[in-house]
Amino acid sequence: MLGYGPTASASSTVSSPRATPTPMRWIAPSGAPNGCSRDSRCRDMPDSTRVPLIGLSPHGQQALFGLAAFRGLGEAERRDVAGLLREIAVGKGETVYRAGEDADALYIVASGAVDVLDGKQLIARYGPGEVFGESVLIAGERRLVTTCVALDAILLVLPRESLARILERHPALHERLSSGLVRRVKEAVKLALAAPRARPSEIVVLQGWTSGEERRAFVESLADALEHELGRAVAIVTVASRARSSSVAARRDRPDAVVLGEPSHRGEVRDRLAAELATRGAQAPVVLAAVDDGLDELEPELTRLGDTLLVHANGRPAADDQIRAGRTVLVHDRRAGDGPPLSGNGIVSLAVDERGRRRDLGRLSRHLARRSIGLALGSGAAWGLAHIGVLDVLEREGIPVDVIVGASMGAIVGGHYALGFSPPQLEEIATRVRDILGIMRILPRLLYLAADFNVTRPGLFAGEHFQRILEGLGPVRGHSFADLRIPFRAIATDIHTGARVELADGDLSDAMRASFSAPWIFSPFRVGEHVLIDGGMSDPVPAETVRSMGADLVIGVNVVPPLYPHAQNPLEAALRAFERLRPIQSRNSRGLPNSFDVVVRTLQIMQHELGNVRAGEADLLIMPDLREYWVLEFWRAAEMIERGRRAAEAELPEIRRKLDALCGRAA
Repeated sequence: MLGYGPTASASSTVSSPRATPTPMRWIAPSGAPNGCSRDSRCRDMPDSTRVPLIGLSPHGQQALFGLAAFRGLGEAERRDVAGLLREIAVGKGETVYRAGEDADALYIVASGAVDVLDGKQLIARYGPGEVFGESVLIAGERRLVTTCVALDAILLVLPRESLARILERHPALHERLSSGLVRRVKEAVKLALAAPRARPSEIVVLQGWTSGEERRAFVESLADALEHELGRAVAIVTVASRARSSSVAARRDRPDAVVLGEPSHRGEVRDRLAAELATRGAQAPVVLAAVDDGLDELEPELTRLGDTLLVHANGRPAADDQIRAGRTVLVHDRRAGDGPPLSGNGIVSLAVDERGRRRDLGRLSRHLARRSIGLALGSGAAWGLAHIGVLDVLEREGIPVDVIVGASMGAIVGGHYALGFSPPQLEEIATRVRDILGIMRILPRLLYLAADFNVTRPGLFAGEHFQRILEGLGPVRGHSFADLRIPFRAIATDIHTGARVELADGDLSDAMRASFSAPWIFSPFRVGEHVLIDGGMSDPVPAETVRSMGADLVIGVNVVPPLYPHAQNPLEAALRAFERLRPIQSRNSRGLPNSFDVVVRTLQIMQHELGNVRAGEADLLIMPDLREYWVLEFWRAAEMIERGRRAAEAELPEIRRKLDALCGRAA
């Protein structure tokens, strides 16, 4: 952060779980600076109407005179400088200044934290003792960036006119401040050239746990998962009463803290919390914060300070007035019963067994660390079997999949994988038909499928028998979205509106059936008020939906190839042989494709092109080379799965590069 602030190296205090960070601290109750209460902070007022604090608080004086530029001043000079500053309290989420505004003041953070943004891009986070807004030192300069409050902050404001008076009275300060500005510019250049940049600390607040023992077990397990994911120690901050503070156990060599507080002093508790969260945020990439037993009334104060809120689904409901920005994650424990549908990173349902709980906490930790990975598996009938090869490579390389969305065949493969089927299991199911013996084994099912032939509804086949066969090949019958291990959604298309429909609840088999309802081949499928056809008609590679489910890195897989003249269509070959045997043929029909082939090729052209467009939302696109295969060559599953593997392996370097960027590691 700031090179000339007293806390410039504070963020490096804790670098790994084995480091020795700042010891466990108990923050004793004390009045807010100069008696300021939460009610005086005027969070909804514009800058011009914020209420300044009278004089400088002890925190303000410490922040001001701890700066290298102001060290060495005598008592009279200190009083003179302090009299020219004003101290303001600014709430989380407020904007200090925006890019393009006149640079009219210099700011010093006395407590809390502020974020510096270039558009939506986070540049830096400044904490206690750090300076920002140095562009005021350049006459006529305007703000190049926007600064917002990340944690409730006390800011020292030095207006341009006051700054000019200080520099006039103390000329030596001009050189010190100017040298600080030069160093800041150099750091900004380094930040711009250095890729990637680490995110500031994530403040995660727990809410709704009614059992202190259960809450503590969960927060410590989550901390372990986060430390395993991040390779660094995380902090746990607990709000406790003085009577119970001694019962809050400290983890060894971790930057944990206890903030003492009582419900009767909510404003003061929030002030101390904001200051402590800013301190711990400079030492740890993630801070987990919770209130101890008997302090439920303080949860709203803590909630408003968090970046992410974890709500216990089995616990106490949230108060109606707890309106907040940021992310919310519902945490359910399957040991307490069946959970909600698993349809995004906003829901975590902890498994009953320990191995499953570690898996679920790992997914939650990646979401909290903003490095969650999502897959968009495209439509494509038999071509969709290549998805199995892609999943196999990702699993083999230890690249976790946190959310999945599938269209058509992508929904079938993705739904089974989300339910817990491994890539080898899926490959075994897909490759049962390789030769004549394989065909003979499934012949009864093929004859059963023939009974699905339809003459009363749209589509050659009604689809019900195909659905039963699907349930038999990979047993999904009786399973719902609540049984999933990985969040999943199936994409279908509303035939009346043409809109994309995301299926995220109810029966898994029905969602798959709706998603693979290819036009003209299968009858549409009704789900609630929607009459649905194949998801590939509206979104063949649903990367946008993956992003909306909370994925930070989106990988799209488009398996539909461009038209390739050498791909053999057995049905077309058979029909052409039959035509040659016919004694009477229409001269105009010679050399024309049959109606089935026209439909299939039309769908292929559309889905290949539309899939590439829809995949634009993805950070990376995998495209297996399947030009040599016909759309319904399911008996060549092994070859297409292998093509999927090769395509995924070819993209591994790029996947790892993007993961490194996401994790803040140098490439």
